[in-house]
Amino acid sequence: AIAWHNIGTTYLQMGRYDEAVEPLAWSVELRPTNSLGLANMAVVHFQRNRLADALHYAELAVHAEPNVHVHAYNTLGSVYLALRDVGKAVQAHEHAARVAPSPAAYETLANTFEHAHDYVRARDMWQRAFEETKNPITWCKWMRTNLQTCEWSEWDTRMATLRDAASQTTQCVSSF
Repeated sequence: AIAWHNIGTTYLQMGRYDEAVEPLAWSVELRPTNSLGLANMAVVHFQRNRLADALHYAELAVHAEPNVHVHAYNTLGSVYLALRDVGKAVQAHEHAARVAPSPAAYETLANTFEHAHDYVRARDMWQRAFEETKNPITWCKWMRTNLQTCEWSEWDTRMATLRDAASQTTQCVSSF
């Protein structure tokens, strides 16, 4: 099962999705509770735009090992977004961020909140990601959602806060 999984994953990483299906299918058949194999099968189908199959394998992956592979929950969330089920996408990405908190998990969740038009929670996730990485691109995304959430009456105060925050990073200051 491991050899088939490795072959399929290699094809997946090379972007050769059609060729990845068969070895991953053998891997999953030999080890049906391997959540990583199931999640990779979901990714292959997602990349091939076979969303029903992607959803099937992503759901199997999260049920196989519910608190182990964050990859399975992120894949499930991405499939739900593609299916325009934003509520379920939020749930899947929130679970992934709880199981394995990281800047990448916060960024994924922030993007999902933006799809849900929940800019306040998106802003909070961008801020958490920025606080851990100090990445100027993440900061710019936090700034954008910060502005989207403010009322006109708060504009001057919010801009002053953003200017203060901009002094922490050099690449975004010029936009002010």
